[in-house]
Amino acid sequence: MIYSNSKSTIITSKMELIPEDEILREFPVACYDYDLIDRSEPWHWHEEFECAVLLSGEALLTIEGASHLLKKGDGYFINTNSMHSLYPHSKEKCRIHAIVFKPRVVSGWEGSVFERKYITPLRKAEGYYGSVLRDEEKEQREWLGGVDLIFYLFKDKPEGNENKIRGRLTEMLSVIISKKAAENTDKEKSINSMAPRIKPMLLYIWQNYSSRISLEDIAGAAFISKNECMDCFKKTLGISPIRYLNEYRIKTAAEMLITTENSITEIAESCGFYDNSYFTKFFRSIMHTTPLKYRKRAENRLD
Repeated sequence: MIYSNSKSTIITSKMELIPEDEILREFPVACYDYDLIDRSEPWHWHEEFECAVLLSGEALLTIEGASHLLKKGDGYFINTNSMHSLYPHSKEKCRIHAIVFKPRVVSGWEGSVFERKYITPLRKAEGYYGSVLRDEEKEQREWLGGVDLIFYLFKDKPEGNENKIRGRLTEMLSVIISKKAAENTDKEKSINSMAPRIKPMLLYIWQNYSSRISLEDIAGAAFISKNECMDCFKKTLGISPIRYLNEYRIKTAAEMLITTENSITEIAESCGFYDNSYFTKFFRSIMHTTPLKYRKRAENRLD
């Protein structure tokens, strides 16, 4: 279900970035309600903060190489520009409430004391990519409850809801700031050092996934050899460049099956698959169902 008004929106499909439309320029906060079984999150990053709670099932969250098993009631915070992925840990329903927001929602105007003393040091903290928050910890449980409160404010829109949302986000970031001194592993640091290489290659894939892309094309985005490209993806993401490309294509196709009326063949071709049987086979391996059944299931959920 989607809730919206002139200042706030709840979106059932999750993308990497807040859409740059007029609504979200006024109040750049987006709330996402989705099931990871339908929409897993391959490796990506964004310039916004992200706060989320797992409402059901179990999920595997990886932030800059460190993996965390999330259980029902647990949540997480992702710092700006931190690479992360999120997948269901089983085949049961895995529902997520996620809030993605621009730092300026809390920091206010450029050069403010809030930006200088709190937001900029958080965003630029060396080796700090995010935190996992556990339901069994009292302070952390209160933080997790903040996500639920913000969803309520978006849905019911009481008077002054934008002020209340901004205030709650400020409180939640205060908890995160006090938590960010946690140690980072050598693995996290080594993976982060590869970011200058991996990020331009991921950007190239995001911008060109609909075209025929070769390993050489992907490597060229970072001005490295094909072998270096393979090594970078394996060490950073644990998969090959072509596997990542095809997983990203399938995720995009899944979104299109829900948000457009295009035929399955048209969607497959627009996502870089020119063989329908291969598209269906690969889609099933990622989404655990066929494209047609996926679309029908989504339609039934919206009825």
